[in-house]
Amino acid sequence: MTSQKRADVLAAGGIVWREGASGLEVLLVYRPSYRDWSLPKGKIKSGEDYRAAAVREIAEETGVSVALRQPAGSVSYVLPDGRRKEVRYWVAVPLPVNHPALRCRAAVKPAPAREIGASRWFQLKQALALLSMPSDRELLQRAMIDGAAAADIASRPVLLVRHGQACKRAAWSEGEETRPLTMRGKKQSRALASQLSWYGVNGLVSSSWERCMATLRPYAKSARLPIQEHPELTEKGYAEDEASFLATVTGLLHARAANIALLDLAPLDASAAPYHRGGTAPAAPDHRDTTAAACINEHGPDVDDGAARTWPQAETPTVAICLHRPTLPGVMETVSAMSPPSIRSQLPAEDPYLKPGEILVVHTSLPVSQRDVCVLAVEQFRPLEGDETARA
Repeated sequence: MTSQKRADVLAAGGIVWREGASGLEVLLVYRPSYRDWSLPKGKIKSGEDYRAAAVREIAEETGVSVALRQPAGSVSYVLPDGRRKEVRYWVAVPLPVNHPALRCRAAVKPAPAREIGASRWFQLKQALALLSMPSDRELLQRAMIDGAAAADIASRPVLLVRHGQACKRAAWSEGEETRPLTMRGKKQSRALASQLSWYGVNGLVSSSWERCMATLRPYAKSARLPIQEHPELTEKGYAEDEASFLATVTGLLHARAANIALLDLAPLDASAAPYHRGGTAPAAPDHRDTTAAACINEHGPDVDDGAARTWPQAETPTVAICLHRPTLPGVMETVSAMSPPSIRSQLPAEDPYLKPGEILVVHTSLPVSQRDVCVLAVEQFRPLEGDETARA
């Protein structure tokens, strides 16, 4: 349970999963100093977002580049020196090695071997048995249903973005469709590029007006992705034909084939193998044995790269949609209709709904068989600017 008082030590990590040959697998790290297996996590750097820290720490400790999915909760505990530590977790999935989002991330330095001795994929039941901290086991049990199919656990984020700060209407005389971003808006758009990469965005959809297009342009350029322009998503399109606007937004939220086909996505490599850190991967222990001998071999730390696994959402792209403030009431009504009451109460309910450059991440279930797509979780945050401290 997390206290309302800010923790002394802030950290972030992930429950990274994939579909293996024998069912769900979870990525754990071996910590030599504790002689135990743990979920990958690490401390937040000054001014860093929790999500950025989760993505970075997972890559540093395991060599696996991931995309975040729904929040998995947080744990708080007291360190031996009396300080309180809080760790926030996200469910995460490994990305293919040629995923566009990886072009927008800085290279990471692997964690020292004295901190992380090995990183391995374990079957879900085995992972639950190996984790030494009860809080880790509880998080994993909440996030994963033992024995469930990947389709029951997999989710898909849709990122609803309000365009960055734009020049005031009264100060621009050349028409709404060309009104540009301010300097602050451009700064927000550059920050947004990193944020979209955290979720593995590989589809960009926007109002055809300049301020929305400019908001997505830095990410599009770095990821080398096209931006799909939609006139019906403009303020004018919404005012004149709300039905067409809502049809486009609903289709993207539901990952309907007709809407997704417009995105012109590049094929992705299904392999998401981590790098080796040296030696040969040890056999996974069959029981709870957390001694060093059971976890790593005498040749040093290793990461099991295994066989290529199917990326669980390879055919369902992660889309970012850039929108105008006047259109947000219709968007929120659409999201609300897909949400259970517990999620509906978390949605922004009053104008302006989202501030300039702010993001609402809508985590939805996958469109499988005849089951309706529903909202599983939402997150709302804006670009970090200046010397802001870490936040959710």
